[in-house]
Parts: sequence; structure tokens; C-alpha cells
Amino acid sequence: MILLDEFMKGAKTPMFPATADMVANYIICYFQKKGEEITHLKLQKLLYYAQGWYLAIFDEPLFDNELQAWIHGAVEPRLYRRFKKYQWDPLTEKVVCPKFEGTDVRRFLNKLLKVYGHLTARQLEMKIHGESPWLNARKGLDEFEAGEKVISHEDMKAHFKQLSARPSNGKNR
Repeated sequence: MILLDEFMKGAKTPMFPATADMVANYIICYFQKKGEEITHLKLQKLLYYAQGWYLAIFDEPLFDNELQAWIHGAVEPRLYRRFKKYQWDPLTEKVVCPKFEGTDVRRFLNKLLKVYGHLTARQLEMKIHGESPWLNARKGLDEFEAGEKVISHEDMKAHFKQLSARPSNGKNR
């Protein structure tokens, strides 16, 4: 899947480190403003795609928090603990929406959410299960074995750079 072809020209990276909480709050705000529901599972998967594409485009992480390769895909453990009370239900927490002023993070996230936001949590999970960063981190674990192995930034960067090098079919713009 191609993403953000035109985005790379002239984009400004953040002047401050974002956190996974800030990015999660922005994603929650995005869906709440649209009147759409988002589950904890979907949020975690969108964080993975945000981190991966950001690494590919800017050669630095969007947030410093580590993502781990859990059974159901990529998970940021602290956010898991924050939202686990929702289980499979939509997130209803009211959050402060970060502005990311002086950066192109908001534009980056909006573009990313236009491409991936329509997918269900299950579709995102299945996509991640077929991608090398998650597969590499899960090496040595059985399919349903719990694990906390970190998904490498280098694996993510290489994977998403490879995706960005593929010819575009125009569907994701």
C-alpha cells in the first residue's frame, strides 16, 4: 500500500517528542469528531501504522514508546493498560486533542487515517500479521503464545520504505 507520496516534500518534523498518548488522543479525537467509534484494538493498530510510516518518511520515530508484538498485533503496553477496561467496546473517554502546532504531524496523521481509518480492527490486525516487522518480532513464539518482544524501529522503517517504493495504483491518495 502506498501512502503519503506527496507528503514528503517540505514537511516539518516535530520540534518536540510526541508520545504514544498524544498520538492516541489525536486518533481518538479524529474519530469522535467524525461521529465514528474506535476500539482499543483498532487504536493500537493505527499507532503501529503511524509509527511505521513516520519512520519511513522522516527517519525518526513519531513517538519514543516501544510497540510490542502481541498475539493480536502491535501493542503499546502503557496504552493497553490505559484502555483495557473498554475490552472490545468503543472508546468513550473524552480526551484533549493535541494540536501539534509548528509541525506537520496533524497533516501526517490525517492523511494516514484517511488511508487506514476505514479498515476494521480485525482487518488491521490481519494486515499486521502478514508484515515483516511483526513477524520478525514474533519469531520463536507459537501463534497463540503471549509475548512482549519489541517491534524494531529498523524493521518498521525498512518495511514501510519498501512499501513506499512500490508503484502506486492511485487508490490511497
